[in-house]
Amino acid sequence: MRTAGLLCWFVVLCSAGAWAAPPLEEVIDQKIEQRAGRTLRPATDDYEFLRRVYLDLAGRVPTLAELEQFVGDSRSDKRRLLIQRLLQSPWWAHRMSEAINVMLIERRGEDARWMAYLRRSFLQNKPWDQLVREVLAGTPGPEGDLEGVEFFYVVRLKRYGQVPPDQDGLTRDVGRFFLGRDLECANCHDHPFVDDYKQLDYRGLHAFTVNTFLHRQGNKWVVAERVMNAPLEFASVFDKVPHTTGPRLPGGKAFPVPQFDKGQEYLEPPDRKKRTPGVPRFSPRKLLAENLPVPGNRPFVLNSANRFWFLMLGRGLVHPLDYFHSDNPPSHPELLDELGRTLVEERFDLRRYLAHLAASRTYQQPGTWPKTGPTPPETFLTFHQKPLSPEQLAAAVLVATGHRLDLVQMGVLAPKQAKQLPAEAVRTAGASPPRAWSEYRQRFQKAFAGPAKQAEVDFIPAVKGTLFVMNDPLVLELLEPRPGNLSARLLEQKDNAQAVRTAYLAVLCRLPDKEEQREMASYLASHPDRARAVKNLLWALLASVEFRVNH
Repeated sequence: MRTAGLLCWFVVLCSAGAWAAPPLEEVIDQKIEQRAGRTLRPATDDYEFLRRVYLDLAGRVPTLAELEQFVGDSRSDKRRLLIQRLLQSPWWAHRMSEAINVMLIERRGEDARWMAYLRRSFLQNKPWDQLVREVLAGTPGPEGDLEGVEFFYVVRLKRYGQVPPDQDGLTRDVGRFFLGRDLECANCHDHPFVDDYKQLDYRGLHAFTVNTFLHRQGNKWVVAERVMNAPLEFASVFDKVPHTTGPRLPGGKAFPVPQFDKGQEYLEPPDRKKRTPGVPRFSPRKLLAENLPVPGNRPFVLNSANRFWFLMLGRGLVHPLDYFHSDNPPSHPELLDELGRTLVEERFDLRRYLAHLAASRTYQQPGTWPKTGPTPPETFLTFHQKPLSPEQLAAAVLVATGHRLDLVQMGVLAPKQAKQLPAEAVRTAGASPPRAWSEYRQRFQKAFAGPAKQAEVDFIPAVKGTLFVMNDPLVLELLEPRPGNLSARLLEQKDNAQAVRTAYLAVLCRLPDKEEQREMASYLASHPDRARAVKNLLWALLASVEFRVNH
């Protein structure tokens, strides 16, 4: 009887949630501490946290008013409340659409419809697995509701002059972005250095898309497929032994390739008069879209968890991001499993997932080393400094210099959508910028973006970026005083110490230290042209490495 009573009590406690698992943010901190054998340091101050989380979740720095309001807030849960507010705001859709565009397209080109598709998806908080499924399918849907989604294929399969469509690059990118495996060196033979990567893995993945091509209809590209009527043949360049495979995910079983009677291969046959490419009955690309982004596909789940961890923490638990294999294990394998499990349990809801990461003490660690010395980056005991993307940098420069950003003008919100939201959720305070957002975005991309087809993961200073900040009129004109901007505000402040404080808060989102305060105030006091001195001060802060990175 006593045993039965205890068992009943255990069931009651469990049903009441008394034995519920701790939230993911607590699990993250526990696993990081266990692996390091030491406790995490106290969280960084409000100034550093605020700048960090605005850049990561809104794609910009906070305005001076937003900073002062947050620092002055005495509520104990203000950080969690801010995280939730940013994730629910349309600024998050702006940030995520820019980040995913860079991740999936890698500076191969721009397409307004593709960007609109991404923005709509994140405004709706579309689950990540659904977005990936739509991208891999590559079709706009019967109602055209996914218009622009085909751009992932277009930039890889479009013919540029005499350059043929990059079918091999497409296979490589599907493996890299969605499975965390760069199988390029397993194209012609098993990978020479990674035992886990076999030629069969590459060729099986290649079979999903090898028959995909682009068909021109009017002014649009349509992603189409040729009929696949036999398994894909391949052989290693070393032994020449012939093999075949149907479409196959790495480590999985090949899908059989069905045989159809002649004339029955198409659901909709090609029509020359209507210039339609036809729709085959057997679609390997559809199989890819239906079977890759699913909860049961462990490589997809763990790669997704790792990539968004990287987006927030600056380094993957598996690093490099596309190098998942047994000789490059996760720095924290149990933590990666927990991240993947939570992502599946929460139905690939990225808002909820990123909220967990941002709420963790691991994310809120100081960006400077402890007094005991440097900490290895794979321990995550110090926040990993991240370069600002060109898009983040453009938005940060505008906001820091006291100029307005407007989500309608930036293409994130339609005017009707904006009318349903408070003004502060749609636009920042400040002076009207001299030029359109699109011009700032394009010019900063030209100055700071990495080479096409390469991941942007590390801070790599470049001469062209330095020259751009030093000399380009697009940047320098933002320092000219005009009603409502930062330069005008500083000129109105006659107290040099207060002017220096305001400049540091607005640009670097922190207070100056004693030495900076003294030197900068002395500089303003001694310069014969105060307007010139103010512009020089702001330029020096904008050109600093501190401004260039998220720390």
